[in-house]
Amino acid sequence: MWRRKVTDRLLRDREVADLFGVSSGTILDWFEADKLPGFKLSSRAVRFRESEVLDSLEARRVPSDSSRRQRPQGVA
Repeated sequence: MWRRKVTDRLLRDREVADLFGVSSGTILDWFEADKLPGFKLSSRAVRFRESEVLDSLEARRVPSDSSRRQRPQGVA
């Protein structure tokens, strides 16, 4: 049996939205579509574990231009 870190901070949808740069409605849509892990405290309250949000954020990160592969010269 696995255990989660008890000290993991719980975030509200607004806090998660700020991290992703989207609206809180988008975060709730992602949660409902199982694209973002979280859990309901009640019929209206959803919380997200900070570690899971940061993992999701890292997985969605687009590499910067400097980390992308350079094309060899002469290749379009």
